[in-house]
Order: sequence, then C-alpha cells, then structure tokens
Amino acid sequence: MQWNRVLTVEINGQTRKTRRITNTKDAAICLLRDWPKKSGYYYLRAVSGCASALKGELDDAGARMYFEEAALDANVRVQLSLGPAVLPEFDYEIAAVCDSLAFDDRDTSQ
Repeated sequence: MQWNRVLTVEINGQTRKTRRITNTKDAAICLLRDWPKKSGYYYLRAVSGCASALKGELDDAGARMYFEEAALDANVRVQLSLGPAVLPEFDYEIAAVCDSLAFDDRDTSQ
C-alpha cells in the first residue's frame, strides 16, 4: 500500500545514495540492500516491522514509524515530502526532482 507521504532518504557510505520510499516494500528493500548500519535494536525492529506489515500483521503506519526510527539511529538523512496519494502524477515527478535537489549540499556556483 502506498504511504500518504514519501520519505526521501540519503544514505552515505562509499557513495551517496538517495532513495525515495513510497511504501513498506520500498522501505524493506532499502533496509536490506542499502542501509549503512545493519545491526542494532532499531534496525532489527524496522526490518521486522516491514515484514509484519507486508504479511498484514502490522499497519503501514507502524512500519513507517519503525523505518523513521531506524533512520534516526543510523544517522540517515530523511526528508518528508508529499506523496503520490496527495499529488497528481506530474506534480509528484516534479516533487521528486525538488527532493533530490534539496539533498544536494554541494556548492555549484564555483
């Protein structure tokens, strides 16, 4: 199920990755493939919460809350933006571009 708000996360490691998380499945994939800290209470709870939500045992809001807590614990930057349930498709695509620009800390004026 789509989340009513989208989380854009920036994961720093050997390379910087930006991921748009629109639903619980996206969150689970991000945790398993891209997460910088794959251990600890909050990470394990987020993975377990996403799995439970995907099986229908937990609502998506709970999985999202666990994902956000894991991001805070792992120092993953999170930006909240409007989601596809709120915006028409074109506006959603524009919002995605704006989100990616907001994470670009580099000064390009030089």
